[in-house]
Parts: sequence; C-alpha cells; structure tokens
Amino acid sequence: MKTNLLHIKNMVCPRCVEAVQNLLVKAGYEPMAVTLGQARLSPSTPIDPKAVAPLLREAGFDVLLDRAEQLTEQIKTVLQEYLEHLRTAPAPLTTSAFLADRFAT
Repeated sequence: MKTNLLHIKNMVCPRCVEAVQNLLVKAGYEPMAVTLGQARLSPSTPIDPKAVAPLLREAGFDVLLDRAEQLTEQIKTVLQEYLEHLRTAPAPLTTSAFLADRFAT
C-alpha cells in the first residue's frame, strides 16, 4: 500500500527527527515534514511503508502499520509534549484542555 504519511515508533527527541529525515533523504524520498512519530512525504513521492521499514529498523525505529499501534504512539507523543508544556508554560493548561487543543487540528 502506498501512502504519503509514515507512522514511526521510537522517535523521542529532535535528534530522532533529524535521523529519520536524513534516512529518508538518503533513500531517495522527499520528506515535507518529519515530526515525532510521523514523516509526511511529498505527494510526488509515495512510499511503501513495508519497503522503508528495514532502513528505519537499522536505526532503531519501527514503521507502524496497525491503526491501534499508530494511535497509541500518537497518544504517547502528545503526553510527552504535555509534560514538556507543564515544565515550561507560565500558566499550564489542564490535561483535558491540552488534549482537546492538540487533537482539534
């Protein structure tokens, strides 16, 4: 199955984002945006997740194909963002307000 969005497990920091970006470019893909847990590629370069999985696995990442696993990873990423928000925001949002805001987009 071809797609323009990859869901990636084990991305936990900005260095992981950079590593995934570099791996995709090296493999000949055109990433438009790489964020924690996801890589969105140019519409002109669809990607087969099963084909890129071995490349990412060598660097310690996994491609998530199952929808339940994708949602679990997205929730973990958002909760990590919330913990950072609590540490840095002058007036932190409640958990429910943060989640509502984050998932409204």
